[in-house]
Amino acid sequence: MLLAFDDQIGDAAAAGLCVAYQQGSGVADLLKTLATQVAEEVTARRATEAERARRRSTARILLGMWAAMFTGFAVFGSTTYISAYNTAIGQFVLAVILAMVGGSAVWLRRLGIEPRAPRFLVSSPGRKP
Repeated sequence: MLLAFDDQIGDAAAAGLCVAYQQGSGVADLLKTLATQVAEEVTARRATEAERARRRSTARILLGMWAAMFTGFAVFGSTTYISAYNTAIGQFVLAVILAMVGGSAVWLRRLGIEPRAPRFLVSSPGRKP
């Protein structure tokens, strides 16, 4: 049943309760220890998420600035700036620049994704959780 929570904290709670049940005592101490560990884990996750939120907002600002700059050059740019992109080589250079901007946006997105932690409580291959 705790597999539905899909988190290591749920795994630790389930494993601890199973051990306490088998020993027949120490449930109160176990729950206090689990509560302390969960509080520390939540604090660490909040700090990590706050750092990621700063990086995401910085990435949004940079992408917005780049979009505004490219749009501004396209709409309001003088012929001196835009004339370089009227040739085939200019179009190729523009495509390379846009590909680099897009690639860096994808790279920033991948940096912000937290990899899933491995689980140690898993269901049997034939059973559904």
